[in-house]
Amino acid sequence: MRENLPEFRVAITDLDQVVAASGMEWNSLPLLARKAMESGKRAVERDASELCGSAKYRERAMIAAPLTCGEECIGSLLFCVPQGPNLILEADCRTAESLAQFFSALLELAEFQHQIQLRQQAELRASSPRSIPIFCLTPFPRKPRR
Repeated sequence: MRENLPEFRVAITDLDQVVAASGMEWNSLPLLARKAMESGKRAVERDASELCGSAKYRERAMIAAPLTCGEECIGSLLFCVPQGPNLILEADCRTAESLAQFFSALLELAEFQHQIQLRQQAELRASSPRSIPIFCLTPFPRKPRR
């Protein structure tokens, strides 16, 4: 059964390198990923024979969709998908874009959560009693009155 299913390959990049991949290996960031990150829009390479691996994967397309956090592009999501008469590349492109938007939303939520934790830690530090030096608690010795 598994041999009848198409093989999809996926990778996630930051601005400089591929940080996670399944089914693909790269030593450097693909140009298609850079193109998607610079334009802020998906990029498609219909003949991905050089990008997707060995010769048996020549009928593949590569799709790169930008990952954002707020307004800033922070990486890309890459798909290497099979092409053929019964396969619809546009559907794969929409899937890649939707997943990139979903991952981007998760990244933004994680950043908000991190900011909340930092704020809570700062508030806790500000409200906790600080150690008071011992000389402030003990009165100065007085000279006896005559």
